Amino acid sequence: MIFREMLQDERAEGRAEGRTEGLLEGHQESVLEVLGLLAPVPDSLKEQILSIEDPEILSRLLKKAARSSSLESFLAEAEPLLCSGDKSDSSEFPGT
Repeated sequence: MIFREMLQDERAEGRAEGRTEGLLEGHQESVLEVLGLLAPVPDSLKEQILSIEDPEILSRLLKKAARSSSLESFLAEAEPLLCSGDKSDSSEFPGT
């Protein structure tokens, strides 16, 4: 009986983890899709956004992307979030 409960717990944890990963991927892709409407997104920016694993930061980036009139204006406003969401150097992006 204990073994069965342990297996159920592990399965539940795996499902929750899978949902979290799917949610993150959805947020990441949404940010990139909105930015793609403004201009072609540089690969380095794509990589940086795809490395962010904080749903709150991704949500804020999505809102900034939706309100931006250009990729440059997004980068100017989003620089603090991009830096906090990823340890990589954001200086490789023009406009930051």
